[in-house]
Amino acid sequence: MEMINVKVDEINGVLVTTSNRVAEELGVQHRSLVSKIDDYVKKFQSAKLSADFYIPSNYKDNRNRTYRNYLITKKGIAQLVGGYSSAVERAFELNVAYINKFDEMEKIIYQQEFSLNKELLSKIKKLENELEQVPMSWVQLELVKDQINETATRRMKTLNISDRSFKLKLKKEIKKDVFSRFGINDLLELKSKDYLSIMPYLLYWLEPYKLKAENITQLDIL
Repeated sequence: MEMINVKVDEINGVLVTTSNRVAEELGVQHRSLVSKIDDYVKKFQSAKLSADFYIPSNYKDNRNRTYRNYLITKKGIAQLVGGYSSAVERAFELNVAYINKFDEMEKIIYQQEFSLNKELLSKIKKLENELEQVPMSWVQLELVKDQINETATRRMKTLNISDRSFKLKLKKEIKKDVFSRFGINDLLELKSKDYLSIMPYLLYWLEPYKLKAENITQLDIL
């Protein structure tokens, strides 16, 4: 089988060759080839469908004159060159050469896109990691502190305990639970990403039974 070198370009994200090249490679007049493509295009039900095979275009010759031509896709090559198989001796070899070239170009583009996507995903991951380390803002931190205080006050009212020392114990216990839950040793170590999870946690926080029992017992003794 004759080894034929063919050229495929990527134009506007689509892999194509041109009708000029194909006419020269087949050894037929370009005008005749364009007419053949025109007939194929007319048989398609819509311009959108025909564009999967043939894309209307134009080119300039060496005298800067503009002429019609077509950009031909992989599907178009299979149809067009296949139609010359019985009339042109090298049509079969040319068809095979184009199929291989289109496949080669598709693999190259896939590898390029894969590399770009991999690099993009790496950058996104890096950005996510950086965002996770952004400390909680001063406003957010103050709201957390206010919620700790409000939670302690609410629990005191629920338990009907007014002893200030009990409130201090509650706040200390709340912070202890927060430190344990978020793996920190100080509220200043909280991250901005923690805000949406810590606020509901504080809102529904309940003191341990032991702390409640101890203080209720002390009140009973008093």
